[in-house]
Amino acid sequence: MYAYALVSGMGFGTYMSLDMALMTKVLPKGAAAGKDLGILNIATNVAQALGPIIASVLITSFAAGSDKLPGYRVLFAFAMAVVLISALAIRPIKGVK
Repeated sequence: MYAYALVSGMGFGTYMSLDMALMTKVLPKGAAAGKDLGILNIATNVAQALGPIIASVLITSFAAGSDKLPGYRVLFAFAMAVVLISALAIRPIKGVK
């Protein structure tokens, strides 16, 4: 669990810093930039708020009685699929001006 927390924390920290830098470069300049960053922040926080709910549903749905291990395996497979889809979604971004 400690190894997972270390790798996950480093990955998430790297992702969030690069994501915020990319968002500030891509958004149009002007009066609406603050509003647009606020909307992006809400989108990020909604996903973080829904994560535990989705995780609990997956773990309990695929648990074998009191054995939760199958549910956790499904959760990690789901997380890997989401990461792959996310990576493919940002792949078309070649650079910013």
